[in-house]
Amino acid sequence: MTDHQEVEWQFDANDLSTIEQWLLARPSDSGVTVSPSSTDHLTDTYYDTDDWRCHRVGFALRVRQHGDEIEATLKAFKSQTKIAGLRSRREITQHLTDHKDLLSLKELKGAVSDRLRLVTGSYILRPMFDVQTHRKSFDLLLNPPEGLKPSVRLGEVTLDDTTITVGEKQAKLTRVEIEIKPNMIKRLQPFVDEMRAECNLQPATASKFGTGMTLGNYNPTFTLDLGSLIINHESSLGDAAFAVMRKHFIAFLACEPVARLGEDSEAIHDMRVATRRLRAAMSLFRSILSTRFERVRDELKWIAQTLGDTRDLDVQIAQLNEWTQDRSLITVLIKEREQSQAKLLEALDSKRYHQLIRVLTELLKRGAVNRVEAKARAVETAPPLIAARWKRFSKAADGVTLESSAEEYHGVRIRVKRLRYAVEFFSDLYGEAAQDLIARFVVVQDILGAHQDAHVAMPRLRTLVDKHGKQLTPQTIFAMGEIAQRYAHHALELRKQFPKANKKLDKRWKGLRKEMKKKKETVETKETKKKRETGKAKEKKEMSVIAHPMRTEGDSL
Repeated sequence: MTDHQEVEWQFDANDLSTIEQWLLARPSDSGVTVSPSSTDHLTDTYYDTDDWRCHRVGFALRVRQHGDEIEATLKAFKSQTKIAGLRSRREITQHLTDHKDLLSLKELKGAVSDRLRLVTGSYILRPMFDVQTHRKSFDLLLNPPEGLKPSVRLGEVTLDDTTITVGEKQAKLTRVEIEIKPNMIKRLQPFVDEMRAECNLQPATASKFGTGMTLGNYNPTFTLDLGSLIINHESSLGDAAFAVMRKHFIAFLACEPVARLGEDSEAIHDMRVATRRLRAAMSLFRSILSTRFERVRDELKWIAQTLGDTRDLDVQIAQLNEWTQDRSLITVLIKEREQSQAKLLEALDSKRYHQLIRVLTELLKRGAVNRVEAKARAVETAPPLIAARWKRFSKAADGVTLESSAEEYHGVRIRVKRLRYAVEFFSDLYGEAAQDLIARFVVVQDILGAHQDAHVAMPRLRTLVDKHGKQLTPQTIFAMGEIAQRYAHHALELRKQFPKANKKLDKRWKGLRKEMKKKKETVETKETKKKRETGKAKEKKEMSVIAHPMRTEGDSL
């Protein structure tokens, strides 16, 4: 089993036989010796789930058969370098015993199986396409001092004649790949440049995986057909409410595979934020939603708290990595984080979670209930909804001082968050005015969020001492006291920053309020004009009937 960084140049080639001749004819005194290694036939099959869970965590799953050997590999997509044709990406490989292992790949123990089990959960892996490759390999050896045989292997050149098959469709690639050790890039760059120039090689335009995806017309973008996601000036409040909830429910589910893997803390953060936006939307639009959404809102709070426990530890670990070199404390937090991640996985695999997803999917597909309030134009009903949240926020924000409790500051944070979300929900209606205000909200939220993180971190340090005191040295416990003081000082500095940041919101709020009024008046003017024109048409028709009482529809003058 390996987990390493694959570094290789990939070039498209027209004639592999010409390149083979060039390699074999290369003079032995040129600094690098080329030695024929093997000729092989490789059979690859790529897999993913129906909802692209492997792709969504940034990997392609390949199962390769090479003679009697079988291996499963997760190949990362990120491979950007500044050198033409050079790709650098993570590869995680696990050797399999036989074909039966393919059927139980997720149940095995190993670097690939363990990740697949986390990412895919109960979802089934399905084959997408096959890749057959006839490969000739050549070792690249360092020329030794005179009189000695080459012994140091710098890398490998492979000449690949590949056929990719999706159903009845096929595509062919002829490619040169030069795989090397990461520290050999500069050493082999002259050889690669010479080979490119003399063999007329061009950087590969697409990977084998990318070619297979294109051939199969696969679209790995995660989405759900829940209904319209569009909000415009014609949208009713009900349509807008469901467009908002659908958008953030899709975002929530899109983050799940990466959050399950646990290697990217931002995915857990994004998934948690999506639950907040969903709950904020259900609160904002409560008057036009069915009562079933109240139960769903409670369940979203449950999963948000589970995500939050893990996220809070991620934040604290990142902060301590900046503030201290004491690895024993960070090690304790990492263990806490592993336990929290295990609880998160347990929640995501539970019947309770799957029931939440099923019910919310059903409700969002069904759409708005038939209520008078839901049929009103969003551009007319949004301003009072947003204004009410502004009033609650400004009252709370104006009431805090340096001496206010952490709970009071957290209350302000909750209100600015709800206000920001309300503005974001209708930002398509109000354009730049909404975006300007949202940008200022982010500044205020960052201050209040960091303040809350510091407030949460201090009692956690005390809990760690109570729970793991025997495992910690006196020096570590003393360092924890200093860190707690640092958190307290940091929280005080953030409180001092808040009034200035808050004051800058007023001007942006006035801009949005002006824009909301303008949009509402524009719609009202159009509605009035339409009613007037409709009234005139009706009046004209009535006068025509009075003047010609015997005329029926279809008569001509």
